[in-house]
Amino acid sequence: MGTAPQGFWNQNKSQVLDLQKRALLGRQHLWLPNLGTTGLLSRKGRSRSASSHLGVRPTPLVHYPPSSQLPSTVESHGQKRDTLALAHTSAPGLLFSLGKKVGKKLYLIKNKEMTFNSVKNLCAQFQGSVATPRNAEENEAIQSLVSADIFLGFTDEVTEGNFVDLVGRSMTYKNWAEGEPNNANSGENCVVLLKDGKWNDVPCSFSYQAVCEFPA
Repeated sequence: MGTAPQGFWNQNKSQVLDLQKRALLGRQHLWLPNLGTTGLLSRKGRSRSASSHLGVRPTPLVHYPPSSQLPSTVESHGQKRDTLALAHTSAPGLLFSLGKKVGKKLYLIKNKEMTFNSVKNLCAQFQGSVATPRNAEENEAIQSLVSADIFLGFTDEVTEGNFVDLVGRSMTYKNWAEGEPNNANSGENCVVLLKDGKWNDVPCSFSYQAVCEFPA
């Protein structure tokens, strides 16, 4: 799974910094990633090159993997500025909402619905894996990140009814909803975490939000 992400934004302290003018542009949640470029788009359509500033309270993002072309921080007026977070957004999927650390795992959410294979490929692209809770604490942490159903990293595609993780390991923890898994219509080989924290088996071709896990 590679090394843990570096340069993610402080969960409670971030503000957009214009890298060209070294000027603060306002809270990060007023800006959107401008994928395919090296900057952001404001809600009014303005484009800026930007990173985070450790100082206020917006919705944070994470940039992964970190850029090797930038220092982890720079000093400006006695304050540390994280220059990794949004310096390069040319590759799709670089931006995640900051997640939650539990034990030796870090969970990050990508607020976009996609098929299971797309989620799997997205997480693998950044040396991560689809979120795979091994106990109630991890399950609750993942549930707390989202207000929608999400894919988990289990399937029974190899042997019907035998759900394993993506490297073939058996489940050590289960939290199925009542009557699940039921393999409705003989095509439910993937698992989603429902909004109430319970699990349901679903077709892998359906689209749900992505949560990736990384070693922390």
